Amino acid sequence: FGAPLDLVKALKSNPPSDIFAAFFAPSERPAHKWLHYLPIYERYFAPYRNKPVTFLEIGVFDGGSLDFWRRYFRDKSTIVGIDINEKCADRVSPPNHVRIGSQDDPAFLSELAAEFGPFDIVLDDGSHMGTHQSVSLDALFPHVSEGGLYVIEDTCTSYWVDHDGGYRRS
Repeated sequence: FGAPLDLVKALKSNPPSDIFAAFFAPSERPAHKWLHYLPIYERYFAPYRNKPVTFLEIGVFDGGSLDFWRRYFRDKSTIVGIDINEKCADRVSPPNHVRIGSQDDPAFLSELAAEFGPFDIVLDDGSHMGTHQSVSLDALFPHVSEGGLYVIEDTCTSYWVDHDGGYRRS
């Protein structure tokens, strides 16, 4: 995703960091991430590596990213994903967790935080809708641990009208 095939082959054969190794490790479910995000993840997430981190990803899709985060953060971590697609519940392997619900539902997010929080890292890769991102941030940020991270991916959609965005639009 986001890189020429030659670069992908080169990175698979000689990964430059732990995050690339975790991303390109053999897996039954692919992780869908832009490759240029990986060095950014490494920069900010490396201090949490090999610690018992509680990680929440909004947006599960095929479940491969939860496997990827498990490989990166290791076994003592709690890896949780949420998605609105009920089929995502079958796209996870223990000890990872998936809960079905909307990132636009404060009551659902409150229940999630009560069950798994506080979160050391929240990664919003969900709907990419500005209104949904705002609801999630408001509901979950109080449940991010001291010194934790809240990351929102794909903010380019903030400029897309069909995602509640647009230049100079409130």
